[in-house]
Amino acid sequence: MVSQQASGSILLAVFPIFNSTSLLIAAIICFSPPSFAISQPSDIELKIDALEDVVVKLVATVEKQSGDLQRLQREIGNLEAKNDSQTEEAAQLKKNRGNQNNMLRVGLDADVDATYRRIVEAVSDRNYAFAEKQALALLEAKPTASVMAMVQFWLGEIRMVYGDHTMAKEYYQNALSVAQDHPKAPDIMLKLAVIAFEHGETAEADTIIAKLMKSHPKSTAAHLAVTTQKKYKAVGR
Repeated sequence: MVSQQASGSILLAVFPIFNSTSLLIAAIICFSPPSFAISQPSDIELKIDALEDVVVKLVATVEKQSGDLQRLQREIGNLEAKNDSQTEEAAQLKKNRGNQNNMLRVGLDADVDATYRRIVEAVSDRNYAFAEKQALALLEAKPTASVMAMVQFWLGEIRMVYGDHTMAKEYYQNALSVAQDHPKAPDIMLKLAVIAFEHGETAEADTIIAKLMKSHPKSTAAHLAVTTQKKYKAVGR
């Protein structure tokens, strides 16, 4: 039998080993990570996440469209303001032109004879553009003035210079219709005959010359008409 002293010795020898093992086991238990079950997301949670993404995108789109709409409204406002400004400018310009025309007419009414003299002087100086402008303004402002027959004559002369036979003929005829005893009647009839010859209207030209010879036989225009008639017929026009 083993003695009590021997048994005690054996226990003292084994105790440290047992004690160390216990501490090791305890340490393993304390520091080992707990084991949890990993749960998978459900279909509802996935759908909610997807819906949240859609909502976020929709909000961003709405904010962008709202910004675009505000910018468009500002641009429309600017265009409307610009259009209003242009409308006002156009109205003011029209008003100014009306005032200028009124001033011109007042000036012509005040001194028709002075305006007529300027027309004659301009034609004499070969300033045809100015003469025509003044004549047309006078014709519009005072169509029944006593000088209108002569104004029509000078307009015909200016158109002849420019080679515009159609308008020249119209002005000459108007001049004769305004005044049957027109001081330039012989010259006008001669010019009308020349225009007719130039356009190959020989019969009409002969008729005009015949009237000229009858009404103003001693005029310089009548003598020139005979020469003119021979010249055009000689070249077969």
